[in-house]
Amino acid sequence: MKAFREPTVKNAQRTLTVIIFCWPFAGGNFLSGQDLRIAATDPGQPGYQSVLSMLTAAVLAREFFTT
Repeated sequence: MKAFREPTVKNAQRTLTVIIFCWPFAGGNFLSGQDLRIAATDPGQPGYQSVLSMLTAAVLAREFFTT
């Protein structure tokens, strides 16, 4: 009697789909619910940053990118 089943392509595809699509989506949803004080701004304004850029700066230290 085997302890594990043989891997199948369907299981591998499902796992890869979860890793690539679901985890970043779930992480983004979690971070959007945190009080990070991130808001969209008009692209034409001076000092414009995208929401993704502000989120990255809030999660990782801003000093990490300026050194």
